[in-house]
Amino acid sequence: LFLSQVGGNMDRHHYEVFTKFGDDGFLLHLDNARGFGRPSHDEVSILAPLTQCCMIKRSTLFRLKLLAQSEYRLSDVMRASLSRDPLTPVLTEDHLQALDRRLGQVLRTLGKCVKKLGEPQVVITDFVESSRVTTSNR
Repeated sequence: LFLSQVGGNMDRHHYEVFTKFGDDGFLLHLDNARGFGRPSHDEVSILAPLTQCCMIKRSTLFRLKLLAQSEYRLSDVMRASLSRDPLTPVLTEDHLQALDRRLGQVLRTLGKCVKKLGEPQVVITDFVESSRVTTSNR
């Protein structure tokens, strides 16, 4: 969500609540077909919730860091995924490169939060990483 909104896309700030069936409604996010914005513009104001709250789930941070590594780069993952779309090309190369740049901005923002507040205050444990222990069968 942040990665598309950082690109000047402000349309996803709004949502509707679908309540046709009473109290068991659900959120309906509206997309005005500009989800990735202009690749040359990064709307950093969209990071305000992150800078104000300075909190992220460990699992989310883990995935963001993974997508920042060269072997799992977000632009490469998206390019591969979108290559199978019947409407290819869905995103331009500039848009794909913007995803990597914006991911970097998100991670730098989180780094500032950790530096200011400490990791235990910023990174919320939602799963426990296990260290794989292998035992040999005798």
